[in-house]
Amino acid sequence: MRNSRKSKLVLSAAILTAVLQTGCADLKAVRDYGALGKGVSASFTPLVEESGLRCREIFEYRALIGDGRRYDPMSAIETGKKACEKNSEASKPMLDLSSLMNDYHDGLIKIAGGDLSSSLSADYTGLGTAIKAVKIEGQAIAAPAAVDAINAVAAWLNKVLIAQRQAAEIKDALAQHERVAQIADLLVLYVERNYGGYLKDATEQTATSRKILEEKEDLDPLAANVVKREIYLRLESLRERQKAIAAYKAATDKMKKALAELAATDGKLDGKGQLQVLLELRKEVQDLYKKVTAAL
Repeated sequence: MRNSRKSKLVLSAAILTAVLQTGCADLKAVRDYGALGKGVSASFTPLVEESGLRCREIFEYRALIGDGRRYDPMSAIETGKKACEKNSEASKPMLDLSSLMNDYHDGLIKIAGGDLSSSLSADYTGLGTAIKAVKIEGQAIAAPAAVDAINAVAAWLNKVLIAQRQAAEIKDALAQHERVAQIADLLVLYVERNYGGYLKDATEQTATSRKILEEKEDLDPLAANVVKREIYLRLESLRERQKAIAAYKAATDKMKKALAELAATDGKLDGKGQLQVLLELRKEVQDLYKKVTAAL
């Protein structure tokens, strides 16, 4: 699983570099933006997959702390798997939503390159309804406006494009920028509340373990030092994961800014100041890759 996630990021980085270095048409800025947007989308999946692992770890660690001599690792692992099944189910429509964002940016690349011969994506009919049902701690994650945005962008993606309408299709695609921004914010919110919530719980659990260890006076010094080291490494690992969430949000914010700029100029970023927004986005995406790779 970890190799698979890392390979996706490496592949996305390769695509990103290739697209940014090729092409000289007026719509190159659109292709560049599309590649960077796909880069942001590529980081969502490993973060969501990681939230499932952290969920199970919470239950396993709870047993490790509280069960004392009755601790049974196999039982703790099974309890964690069963308790986190709902999280895994809830993440499926969110992963589909991330795919929609990826396909939107892929669509921009294709249209800007003149590839308008077929539909751009899988059928996303019903995705808005599925997202509406996603909840964290009993509360719906998506506001009605976000669901409307999902349905609108999905409707655009599900169209069959006509080759002679490149300019019109680019304008139509960029006109989705406010809706795309809402979807992007929803993905960030899910990562912050779902994955971030598990990281917060794990940090609190680890702090509790350290406190219990400090209060034990009869532990063998070597055993105590081994546990202290594990606690230290776990806290460091959790901090790295928090950095990945922050980097994902930062890259998403730059992505929204760049798309709004493209929409305002019909996809043609000519001035140095206009092109700067793509350079800033590229920097954030590169930092995101580094943070996600370090965390996972």
